[in-house]
Amino acid sequence: MSQSDTLLELIIFFQQQIRREKILKIAVSLFLIWIGLIFLFYFGRGNSGLVILSLLLSVTGLKFLSDVFRTNKDHDASTLIPLLSQSPCKIVWVYSIVTENMPFGIHLIDRGKLLFKLDEGKEICISVPHRRLKEISRQLQQLLPHASFGYTKEKMQWYLADPHLLYKSSDNNPKK
Repeated sequence: MSQSDTLLELIIFFQQQIRREKILKIAVSLFLIWIGLIFLFYFGRGNSGLVILSLLLSVTGLKFLSDVFRTNKDHDASTLIPLLSQSPCKIVWVYSIVTENMPFGIHLIDRGKLLFKLDEGKEICISVPHRRLKEISRQLQQLLPHASFGYTKEKMQWYLADPHLLYKSSDNNPKK
């Protein structure tokens, strides 16, 4: 697979992930509003506790929904796509985090996140299905041969001291 094919595949994958995350946030917000309204209209008459609960659910859903559209969380994620295609040298370090949700010891879901650390000290975080993390990391290693991969405390200290220390080339310059 050529480097341009890999880049195109990753761009499409990241666009799908960004869209999926936004749709999920909208769905959860609408669900909270819907549940709040159902409680209000069917169970809230004469019971002040349920009225307060239903209003709380509806207002929380409206707050979440307004946050989805007002704060452009996708802005950070969507900057990754032009960064990968136009100036990949700005990415100095990539690592992943897997979060396991296990309430009461019951394994429910694993969530993966890819963190891209940039040479200017900024960070971009993308949600990725945990089962695809290794595959995506391998593809990114082909696209970003100058960048460091994987998390260690030493890499974090180097990044905090000077992000350019994480370039793999001997003189800390990926362009040479």
